[in-house]
Amino acid sequence: MNSFQLLATCLLLLCSAATLFADEQKDVTVIIPDDEKYRYVVDSRQAPELTSWVRQELKPVIIEWYPKMVDLMPSKGYTAPTEVFLEFKPDLGGPPAYAMGNRISMSIPFSKPN
Repeated sequence: MNSFQLLATCLLLLCSAATLFADEQKDVTVIIPDDEKYRYVVDSRQAPELTSWVRQELKPVIIEWYPKMVDLMPSKGYTAPTEVFLEFKPDLGGPPAYAMGNRISMSIPFSKPN
């Protein structure tokens, strides 16, 4: 294999990997408000039917309410996470959602519109 063939092969592999990565990430929504104080990542890969709802309906709610909740519930010596990950999961074993650290898991069946 000459250097041109090697370069062409590498470029083809990189393009294929980029396409796979883009497809995998199409149901991951990154939300960075204008003030850039917080960053939210919403993973709806297990519920792609919720992705448009996340982007249209949930996004403004997160941007408005997370900072308000941080301000309403201060704790001495605690700083709320500036990066929050939200993920839709198929079965949480009962609760509609739970949080651990900077991760919030949400039940897919509970989150779907009636």
